[in-house]
Amino acid sequence: MLKITLNQACTDTALATLQRDQLLYGASGGVLSLYDIANSYCYDSTTSPTTAKVLTNINESGNNGSLVVLSGQTLSNAGGGISFAALTDKNSYAKGNAAPLSNLWGAGSGLQYFMYCIYVKLPLLADWNTSSSAFAMLQFGADTGDYRTVADLLALTQNNSGGLAFRRQKAINSADVLVLTPATADYGSVVQLAFWRNASGQGARLKSANGTVLTTTTVNTANSADFSACTQKVGSVGTFNIPAAGNGNAVKWRYYRSFLENLTTSGRDPVTVLDADYTRTIARGVFS
Repeated sequence: MLKITLNQACTDTALATLQRDQLLYGASGGVLSLYDIANSYCYDSTTSPTTAKVLTNINESGNNGSLVVLSGQTLSNAGGGISFAALTDKNSYAKGNAAPLSNLWGAGSGLQYFMYCIYVKLPLLADWNTSSSAFAMLQFGADTGDYRTVADLLALTQNNSGGLAFRRQKAINSADVLVLTPATADYGSVVQLAFWRNASGQGARLKSANGTVLTTTTVNTANSADFSACTQKVGSVGTFNIPAAGNGNAVKWRYYRSFLENLTTSGRDPVTVLDADYTRTIARGVFS
């Protein structure tokens, strides 16, 4: 990004405030969290991923995240992201801050219109979860449970037989489940995964060099469970997944970039934002 520094104060208040990421322009402050492992402002890739290592929120709100790595477990820096491939137990992950979820909850009166996007390298199909239980790659609820038992915003799971599912909680033990089936060439590849809910409905999407997979449903009800204290957790998390027979290799994936946006605040169209971000992100050529 070209940056010009003046030797005096700028008096043109119509100019946009300089942002650290193009995604933030035009969002009206609606991007509540933005993490990018290949961005040195967000993450120091010169040191190993250990517990409490900081993930700096690129929106400069100070609502930063950190890594949680259980004793005896190992994460690694790989391909511009964080690899979970060596994990043998659950609940090691990239953790966010609770402020974004408090914003979406809005004291219980928020519309809960939001978009969540994450870039990952999917496991190979040979490594995919084959157990009868879903295998969580993301959730926002406490890691002592999952959406069936604790307040949550959204979970992303590997189903068996190569499927992915976004599960948006509507109440404890109630969720809208939107399933995506990647293209054959998507397994072992870098993809953009996203979920959104706005006045027009809900959508789950996978975009990659192999095309786009989209699943939609109606807007349905807002979540009645208070998720305001929840935090983003990306990794091996919750009670869905203890790496074991049938899903021990399901941890062989990488996390690169993610953001959570309040669509009521930003007023933006999810697909437009996602397509533009995908084009910019892939063009950087930093994730593999």
